[in-house]
Amino acid sequence: MTVVPNQTRHIHRATLPAMLIALVAPAFSARAETLLHSYSLVTGDGWSFLDPNGYVYTKAKPHLLHTAPGYGSSLPLGRPEAPWWRDGETGSFDFTPGTATNFAAFASGITDGQLGGVYFRHMVTGDDEALFAYKDEFLLESDLFGTASDLVGFDITRIRMVLHAMDFYVDTDGRQHSEATLTWEFYGNPIPEPATFAYVGATALALLRRRRKSNR
Repeated sequence: MTVVPNQTRHIHRATLPAMLIALVAPAFSARAETLLHSYSLVTGDGWSFLDPNGYVYTKAKPHLLHTAPGYGSSLPLGRPEAPWWRDGETGSFDFTPGTATNFAAFASGITDGQLGGVYFRHMVTGDDEALFAYKDEFLLESDLFGTASDLVGFDITRIRMVLHAMDFYVDTDGRQHSEATLTWEFYGNPIPEPATFAYVGATALALLRRRRKSNR
């Protein structure tokens, strides 16, 4: 009887896409964006802004800078794209390839396996933006991420700044202060090993060959 071969052939055609998906899905499931690391701090803490002409600072812009090993150069993330925040405001901002000009270069710097550093910059200015002042908090990548170097082996897809509190105040000496309570979140996914791609490709090819033979 020829019924059994025809049924088998039908099963091969129907199940081949599902079999390919079943093989490929585990290999690429790690591509879903996950939170790789978060770091909380207060920037501008205890730092005063004193201008002899009485200039009033009214808004702040927290953002990041990356330094290469040797600290000879720095690359900003979010300057000028990051928003300004005023006293009492809260919120968040996502640095992505679409919102930050230097995102790709910055992400490459924190995943190259070399020990660089990250500056947490707190910049302030007034409504007219006539004067700017800033302070940097510095951390080695190993201290920031708790790794031997940086986030090598991962593809960074997004860096989120969460502003929990922004506080402007003037002390008894007339000095202006600005403090931002922040959490920085680094999102991404592990880069698949070449062997994974080779395995998936070879298995898919074998299934296609079996399908062709069953159709003869």
